[in-house]
Amino acid sequence: KYLAALDQGTTSTRFIIFSLPELQVVASHQCPFSQRTPQSGWVEHDAHEILDTVITCMNAAARAFLALAPPRAGTPMRLDQIQAMGITNQRETVVAWDAETGRALHAALVWMDARTQETIHAMVRDGRLPADPAPYFSAFKMRWLLDHVPAVRDAQDRGTLRFGTMDTWLLWHLTQGRVYATDLTNASRTFLMDIQTSAWDPALMGLFGVRPENLPTIRSSSELFGCVDPSFLAAAKPMAGSYTVPSVRGHVAVLVPRDATTLGGMPITAMLGDQQAALIGHGGIVKGALKNTYGTGCFLLCHTGSDPVFSPPAYRLLTTVAYRLGPHGPTRYALEGSVAVAGAGVRWLCEGMGLAQNSSEVNALAQTVYEACFPAQMNAAPPLGPLPLFIPALTGLLAPHWHAGARGTFMGLSSATTRHHMAYAVLESVAWSTRDLLIAMMGAIEAATHEAMPPVAQLHVDGGLSTATVAMQLQADALGCDVLRPTMHEVTALGAALAA
Repeated sequence: KYLAALDQGTTSTRFIIFSLPELQVVASHQCPFSQRTPQSGWVEHDAHEILDTVITCMNAAARAFLALAPPRAGTPMRLDQIQAMGITNQRETVVAWDAETGRALHAALVWMDARTQETIHAMVRDGRLPADPAPYFSAFKMRWLLDHVPAVRDAQDRGTLRFGTMDTWLLWHLTQGRVYATDLTNASRTFLMDIQTSAWDPALMGLFGVRPENLPTIRSSSELFGCVDPSFLAAAKPMAGSYTVPSVRGHVAVLVPRDATTLGGMPITAMLGDQQAALIGHGGIVKGALKNTYGTGCFLLCHTGSDPVFSPPAYRLLTTVAYRLGPHGPTRYALEGSVAVAGAGVRWLCEGMGLAQNSSEVNALAQTVYEACFPAQMNAAPPLGPLPLFIPALTGLLAPHWHAGARGTFMGLSSATTRHHMAYAVLESVAWSTRDLLIAMMGAIEAATHEAMPPVAQLHVDGGLSTATVAMQLQADALGCDVLRPTMHEVTALGAALAA
């Protein structure tokens, strides 16, 4: 028996098949896709290119699975041995599309995109918002699309506009337009959901000019959403035809017969935002569980149990839904802090600055500096001489500072500074940014619950940057605690598969 996960991230898409009960990766495929930055602070994705990567990854992983040696001689591998799949995704990123054609009406606005800052300032100036929230949330991106893209306004007037975070966009196409839904972990990141009722808030929808038919049905994180339509995987390009607009906001999943030779008909039984999926993948289903994911950005989550913990204003952290497993299961909550630049800083060093060929070279450059600073053993001596510092604000600062207009800075440069020192400074900035988050998180929980928090002894980590030993050693040094890195790196996908 097997489970699968579609992990749609900020820079790549992966489809991963796990064995049961071992939970080991037996087949997978990964496809990167392009990043668009048409202006400073703007970050876009081609939503249809992402669909192309989904088709490629699912079909390639399926071929790899069929090519495996069967566990029993004479019994060939069959794709209907994969019981179900879960979807996990980059959060807050918004796609607007027309329900009659399924075509995106604009590029997807990525979670780190900061173009909505002026929209937010205008809403604060005229009293519609009490203070400046970050442009991070989906609702501001929806408002920007309505204000600046005529095709989006026209579709809303015709009643065919559909907004969705990436999970909703993928589900719509995987089911060929049959299912328009999201889960409450993704919905909680939009600024439109009442976090205590898990329903869209009519007042917030009115504030942003978003109508009920523009938003998907909110469901739990683990239930039958629908089945993969075989025609999606067979398409040379997604969206070859047109769709029928669903007439009701709810949906009874249409079951499609399974096929032993394709992934068509496979049930989709889980959807979670990537950070919540990673929490589950780490086994963080108990109150107090703490994990940090080092991907494009950096995301620290603490499971706070069955009651939401709201961060006092001084700490500026986000209360979010951790998960709800099943339509009638209890909702669990988390407190979250986010850093915009982690792996994105490494990529900028390579692609933007040309200081290294790839992330492995960045790690090697930083390692030489670390070994020069601590020659005898880890933590044996203070650094030898001043090192440059990097402020990782390439697209602004997220928690706990929330300064969208901030920009990255190197400080302490001298004629002796080399690319080795700059690589070290970028990795070190991630460690100190995480320390900022953890201090704020412990303070916020203590202030909100009036309970003393014990010192953090362990931090569970995952994500691409967590594979860099020097980066994680810097993290352990900054926090003064053990950093626990799993031997199986696909923790986010594993969480989605477990929820399925």
